[in-house]
Amino acid sequence: MRITSVLLALLFILPLLAQAPGSPIEPVSMSTSGKSTDADVAVTGINVTTPSAWISAIPTLAPMNHTIRVSIVNIGGSAADGELLLKVSGSLVDNRTVNINPGAQENHLLYWDASSFEGGSSYTLEAVWEADGIDADSSNDEMTITGLSVASVEDAISIADTLPADGDAMPRAEWSGAMTIANIGNQPVNATAQLSLTSSSGSISITSSVATLQPGSLANPPVPQIITLNFDGSSLEGDYTLSGNLLVTGASGPSTTSIEPRTVTFTALISTLIPASNMNLDPG
Repeated sequence: MRITSVLLALLFILPLLAQAPGSPIEPVSMSTSGKSTDADVAVTGINVTTPSAWISAIPTLAPMNHTIRVSIVNIGGSAADGELLLKVSGSLVDNRTVNINPGAQENHLLYWDASSFEGGSSYTLEAVWEADGIDADSSNDEMTITGLSVASVEDAISIADTLPADGDAMPRAEWSGAMTIANIGNQPVNATAQLSLTSSSGSISITSSVATLQPGSLANPPVPQIITLNFDGSSLEGDYTLSGNLLVTGASGPSTTSIEPRTVTFTALISTLIPASNMNLDPG
Protein backbone atom coordinates (compact mmCIF):
# COMPACT_ATOMS: atom_id res chain seq x y z
CA MET A 1 0.00 0.00 0.00
CA ARG A 2 2.88 2.36 0.93
CA ILE A 3 4.62 1.57 -2.38
CA THR A 4 1.45 2.26 -4.29
CA SER A 5 1.06 5.64 -2.54
CA VAL A 6 4.63 6.65 -3.37
CA LEU A 7 4.17 5.72 -6.99
CA LEU A 8 0.99 7.74 -7.23
CA ALA A 9 2.75 10.76 -5.67
CA LEU A 10 5.62 10.52 -8.13
CA LEU A 11 3.22 10.32 -11.06
CA PHE A 12 1.66 13.57 -9.83
CA ILE A 13 4.88 15.48 -9.02
CA LEU A 14 7.10 14.57 -12.01
CA PRO A 15 5.04 16.43 -14.65
CA LEU A 16 5.22 19.54 -12.42
CA LEU A 17 9.02 19.27 -12.16
CA ALA A 18 9.34 19.00 -15.95
CA GLN A 19 7.70 22.42 -16.27
CA ALA A 20 9.87 24.16 -13.60
CA PRO A 21 12.20 26.91 -14.98
CA GLY A 22 15.91 26.08 -15.27
CA SER A 23 18.95 28.29 -16.07
CA PRO A 24 18.00 31.33 -18.23
CA ILE A 25 19.12 31.25 -21.96
CA GLU A 26 20.58 34.50 -23.34
CA PRO A 27 18.95 35.43 -26.72
CA VAL A 28 21.27 35.80 -29.72
CA SER A 29 21.73 39.46 -30.54
CA MET A 30 20.66 40.12 -34.13
CA SER A 31 21.81 43.24 -35.97
CA THR A 32 18.95 45.37 -37.26
CA SER A 33 21.15 46.84 -39.97
CA GLY A 34 23.79 45.62 -42.42
CA LYS A 35 25.96 48.61 -41.47
CA SER A 36 28.61 48.02 -38.81
CA THR A 37 28.87 50.48 -35.93
CA ASP A 38 32.65 50.20 -36.30
CA ALA A 39 34.55 51.91 -39.09
CA ASP A 40 34.73 49.94 -42.33
CA VAL A 41 36.71 51.53 -45.17
CA ALA A 42 36.46 49.85 -48.58
CA VAL A 43 38.74 50.51 -51.53
CA THR A 44 36.30 50.79 -54.45
CA GLY A 45 38.48 51.87 -57.37
CA ILE A 46 42.02 52.12 -58.69
CA ASN A 47 42.53 53.91 -62.00
CA VAL A 48 45.57 54.97 -64.00
CA THR A 49 44.69 58.42 -65.37
CA THR A 50 47.94 59.19 -67.23
CA PRO A 51 49.14 57.89 -70.64
CA SER A 52 48.51 54.16 -70.83
CA ALA A 53 46.67 51.70 -73.04
CA TRP A 54 45.60 48.11 -73.43
CA ILE A 55 48.14 46.61 -75.84
CA SER A 56 47.17 43.08 -76.91
CA ALA A 57 44.99 42.86 -73.77
CA ILE A 58 47.96 43.88 -71.55
CA PRO A 59 47.70 47.13 -69.51
CA THR A 60 50.77 49.04 -70.72
CA LEU A 61 51.95 52.24 -69.07
CA ALA A 62 54.24 54.84 -70.59
CA PRO A 63 57.61 55.15 -68.79
CA MET A 64 56.78 58.34 -66.86
CA ASN A 65 55.45 59.62 -63.55
CA HIS A 66 51.88 58.33 -63.29
CA THR A 67 48.84 59.63 -61.43
CA ILE A 68 46.77 56.88 -59.83
CA ARG A 69 43.25 57.76 -58.65
CA VAL A 70 42.14 55.61 -55.71
CA SER A 71 38.52 55.70 -54.52
CA ILE A 72 37.48 54.76 -50.97
CA VAL A 73 34.21 54.79 -49.00
CA ASN A 74 33.54 54.36 -45.28
CA ILE A 75 30.55 52.01 -45.11
CA GLY A 76 30.82 51.65 -41.34
CA GLY A 77 29.22 53.63 -38.55
CA SER A 78 32.29 55.38 -37.14
CA ALA A 79 34.97 57.70 -38.46
CA ALA A 80 38.13 55.97 -39.62
CA ASP A 81 41.80 56.90 -39.46
CA GLY A 82 44.48 55.15 -41.44
CA GLU A 83 46.92 55.10 -44.32
CA LEU A 84 46.08 54.67 -47.99
CA LEU A 85 49.03 52.87 -49.57
CA LEU A 86 50.07 52.48 -53.19
CA LYS A 87 52.30 49.51 -53.86
CA VAL A 88 53.97 48.11 -56.98
CA SER A 89 54.59 44.37 -56.77
CA GLY A 90 54.63 44.63 -52.97
CA SER A 91 56.91 47.70 -52.69
CA LEU A 92 55.48 50.95 -51.28
CA VAL A 93 55.67 53.84 -53.77
CA ASP A 94 53.29 56.41 -52.22
CA ASN A 95 50.88 56.85 -49.31
CA ARG A 96 48.31 59.26 -47.83
CA THR A 97 47.17 59.79 -44.24
CA VAL A 98 43.37 59.74 -44.26
CA ASN A 99 40.54 60.54 -41.87
CA ILE A 100 37.15 59.67 -43.34
CA ASN A 101 33.72 60.08 -41.78
CA PRO A 102 31.03 57.37 -41.88
CA GLY A 103 29.19 57.34 -45.20
CA ALA A 104 31.79 59.52 -46.90
CA GLN A 105 33.36 58.78 -50.28
CA GLU A 106 36.74 60.16 -51.31
CA ASN A 107 39.13 60.10 -54.26
CA HIS A 108 42.85 60.36 -53.59
CA LEU A 109 45.62 60.95 -56.10
CA LEU A 110 48.78 58.93 -55.57
CA TYR A 111 51.87 58.79 -57.75
CA TRP A 112 54.18 56.18 -59.22
CA ASP A 113 57.26 57.12 -61.23
CA ALA A 114 57.51 54.25 -63.72
CA SER A 115 60.45 55.74 -65.65
CA SER A 116 62.94 53.26 -64.24
CA PHE A 117 60.60 50.32 -64.89
CA GLU A 118 60.71 50.63 -68.70
CA GLY A 119 60.88 47.28 -70.43
CA GLY A 120 59.51 45.40 -67.44
CA SER A 121 56.30 43.38 -67.27
CA SER A 122 53.97 41.46 -64.95
CA TYR A 123 53.85 44.25 -62.35
CA THR A 124 50.99 44.47 -59.86
CA LEU A 125 49.62 47.88 -58.89
CA GLU A 126 47.89 47.71 -55.53
CA ALA A 127 45.87 50.20 -53.47
CA VAL A 128 45.63 49.17 -49.80
CA TRP A 129 43.76 50.64 -46.82
CA GLU A 130 45.69 50.19 -43.56
CA ALA A 131 43.51 51.14 -40.59
CA ASP A 132 44.93 52.68 -37.42
CA GLY A 133 42.17 51.11 -35.35
CA ILE A 134 39.27 48.72 -35.85
CA ASP A 135 38.17 47.96 -39.41
CA ALA A 136 35.02 45.86 -39.51
CA ASP A 137 35.79 44.03 -42.76
CA SER A 138 39.36 43.60 -43.96
CA SER A 139 38.30 41.74 -47.13
CA ASN A 140 37.46 45.02 -48.90
CA ASP A 141 40.68 46.83 -47.99
CA GLU A 142 42.50 46.52 -51.32
CA MET A 143 42.17 46.56 -55.12
CA THR A 144 44.77 45.63 -57.71
CA ILE A 145 45.63 45.88 -61.40
CA THR A 146 47.73 42.88 -62.39
CA GLY A 147 49.96 42.05 -65.35
CA LEU A 148 51.16 45.63 -65.98
CA SER A 149 53.90 46.38 -68.49
CA VAL A 150 55.92 49.57 -68.90
CA ALA A 151 56.89 50.50 -72.47
CA SER A 152 56.56 53.31 -75.02
CA VAL A 153 54.02 52.42 -77.70
CA GLU A 154 53.34 54.65 -80.74
CA ASP A 155 50.35 53.45 -82.74
CA ALA A 156 47.11 54.62 -84.29
CA ILE A 157 44.38 53.07 -86.43
CA SER A 158 41.50 54.13 -88.62
CA ILE A 159 38.22 53.29 -86.91
CA ALA A 160 35.88 54.69 -89.59
CA ASP A 161 36.06 56.34 -93.00
CA THR A 162 34.01 57.60 -95.94
CA LEU A 163 36.33 56.21 -98.61
CA PRO A 164 34.56 54.63 -101.60
CA ALA A 165 34.04 50.88 -101.39
CA ASP A 166 35.32 48.35 -103.90
CA GLY A 167 33.23 48.54 -107.06
CA ASP A 168 31.75 51.97 -106.36
CA ALA A 169 30.94 54.30 -109.25
CA MET A 170 32.47 57.74 -108.74
CA PRO A 171 31.30 61.00 -110.34
CA ARG A 172 33.76 62.94 -112.48
CA ALA A 173 33.78 65.82 -110.03
CA GLU A 174 35.37 67.16 -106.87
CA TRP A 175 35.40 64.50 -104.14
CA SER A 176 35.80 64.95 -100.37
CA GLY A 177 36.07 62.30 -97.69
CA ALA A 178 37.28 61.70 -94.16
CA MET A 179 38.93 59.13 -91.91
CA THR A 180 38.50 58.89 -88.14
CA ILE A 181 41.77 58.00 -86.42
CA ALA A 182 42.33 56.82 -82.84
CA ASN A 183 45.55 56.65 -80.86
CA ILE A 184 45.82 53.07 -79.53
CA GLY A 185 49.27 53.52 -77.99
CA ASN A 186 50.47 55.50 -74.98
CA GLN A 187 52.54 58.18 -76.76
CA PRO A 188 51.41 61.24 -78.77
CA VAL A 189 51.60 60.75 -82.55
CA ASN A 190 50.70 62.51 -85.78
CA ALA A 191 48.63 60.69 -88.40
CA THR A 192 48.05 61.34 -92.08
CA ALA A 193 46.72 59.28 -94.99
CA GLN A 194 48.67 58.96 -98.23
CA LEU A 195 46.50 57.56 -101.06
CA SER A 196 46.79 57.17 -104.78
CA LEU A 197 44.41 56.56 -107.67
CA THR A 198 46.12 54.44 -110.32
CA SER A 199 45.01 53.34 -113.79
CA SER A 200 46.69 52.21 -116.99
CA SER A 201 46.87 55.83 -118.09
CA GLY A 202 48.56 57.19 -114.93
CA SER A 203 47.95 58.02 -111.30
CA ILE A 204 47.26 60.90 -108.94
CA SER A 205 48.36 61.29 -105.30
CA ILE A 206 46.04 62.24 -102.46
CA THR A 207 47.38 63.44 -99.12
CA SER A 208 45.11 64.08 -96.18
CA SER A 209 45.25 66.69 -93.47
CA VAL A 210 47.37 65.88 -90.40
CA ALA A 211 45.88 64.98 -87.03
CA THR A 212 47.74 65.19 -83.72
CA LEU A 213 46.57 62.32 -81.52
CA GLN A 214 47.03 62.34 -77.76
CA PRO A 215 47.05 59.02 -75.90
CA GLY A 216 44.28 57.98 -73.55
CA SER A 217 44.66 56.06 -70.32
CA LEU A 218 43.38 52.90 -68.66
CA ALA A 219 40.73 55.11 -67.04
CA ASN A 220 39.77 57.17 -70.09
CA PRO A 221 39.82 56.16 -73.78
CA PRO A 222 41.61 58.35 -76.33
CA VAL A 223 39.69 61.04 -78.21
CA PRO A 224 39.57 60.19 -81.97
CA GLN A 225 40.44 62.84 -84.54
CA ILE A 226 39.26 63.32 -88.14
CA ILE A 227 41.54 63.74 -91.14
CA THR A 228 40.09 64.96 -94.43
CA LEU A 229 40.91 64.06 -98.03
CA ASN A 230 39.84 65.55 -101.35
CA PHE A 231 40.72 65.38 -105.02
CA ASP A 232 39.42 66.65 -108.34
CA GLY A 233 38.06 63.75 -110.36
CA SER A 234 36.68 65.84 -113.22
CA SER A 235 39.39 64.62 -115.64
CA LEU A 236 39.25 60.96 -114.58
CA GLU A 237 37.41 58.27 -116.49
CA GLY A 238 37.24 54.50 -116.25
CA ASP A 239 38.59 52.10 -113.64
CA TYR A 240 41.11 53.21 -111.02
CA THR A 241 42.70 51.39 -108.07
CA LEU A 242 42.48 53.35 -104.83
CA SER A 243 45.22 52.31 -102.39
CA GLY A 244 47.63 53.79 -99.87
CA ASN A 245 48.77 53.92 -96.27
CA LEU A 246 48.01 55.49 -92.94
CA LEU A 247 51.26 57.12 -91.82
CA VAL A 248 51.78 57.36 -88.05
CA THR A 249 54.73 59.43 -86.85
CA GLY A 250 56.00 59.60 -83.28
CA ALA A 251 59.22 60.39 -81.48
CA SER A 252 60.78 57.10 -82.61
CA GLY A 253 59.94 57.66 -86.29
CA PRO A 254 57.21 56.79 -88.81
CA SER A 255 55.24 53.59 -89.27
CA THR A 256 52.63 52.70 -91.88
CA THR A 257 49.45 50.67 -92.03
CA SER A 258 48.13 49.64 -95.43
CA ILE A 259 44.69 50.74 -96.56
CA GLU A 260 43.03 47.90 -98.42
CA PRO A 261 43.06 48.51 -102.20
CA ARG A 262 39.75 48.80 -103.99
CA THR A 263 38.65 49.45 -107.58
CA VAL A 264 36.44 52.42 -108.36
CA THR A 265 35.00 53.58 -111.67
CA PHE A 266 34.71 57.20 -112.77
CA THR A 267 31.79 57.88 -115.09
CA ALA A 268 30.07 60.97 -116.40
CA LEU A 269 26.71 61.44 -114.77
CA ILE A 270 23.86 61.40 -117.27
CA SER A 271 20.48 62.70 -116.23
CA THR A 272 17.25 61.77 -117.96
CA LEU A 273 14.14 63.89 -117.56
CA ILE A 274 10.99 61.80 -117.33
CA PRO A 275 7.70 63.63 -117.96
CA ALA A 276 5.18 63.58 -115.19
CA SER A 277 2.35 61.09 -115.38
CA ASN A 278 -1.01 62.34 -116.68
CA MET A 279 -2.94 63.01 -113.51
CA ASN A 280 -6.19 64.11 -115.20
CA LEU A 281 -9.23 62.45 -113.71
CA ASP A 282 -12.40 61.77 -115.60
CA PRO A 283 -15.25 63.88 -114.29
CA GLY A 284 -17.72 62.16 -112.09
